[in-house]
Amino acid sequence: MATFVMKSRALQIISVCFLVTMLSADVYALALADLELKSSLNQLLDVRIRLLTSAANEMESLEIKVTVLNEGAGNHMLPHLQHELIQDETGTYIKVTTRDAVREPVFRFLVEAIWSGGRYLREYSLLIDPFVQR
Repeated sequence: MATFVMKSRALQIISVCFLVTMLSADVYALALADLELKSSLNQLLDVRIRLLTSAANEMESLEIKVTVLNEGAGNHMLPHLQHELIQDETGTYIKVTTRDAVREPVFRFLVEAIWSGGRYLREYSLLIDPFVQR
């Protein structure tokens, strides 16, 4: 019986220590939301990706890289991607654009976010319609 009480007491102490450690630790998280496509096929690409974060200091050290992943694009030139970080009244997002029109309906790219708290990779695949109804 004494062994059971000692084990139970040790488990309680370990649980309390774990909870205190978890509550006192600074937890920072950053995520990339689903994208919003604002262009059509045979137009300049215009994509917005909302950044989800709870800490302002993550934005200070944030570095974004965007890379085209379309393998086997044939003879078509892959468009050069440009990106910028934009803050507005609704939050922060990454705007991804191209200098040339996107000619292939299937388009894949990778977004890499690097900040002081870590690194996040997300692949996006687009099936671009030939027209947009507004």
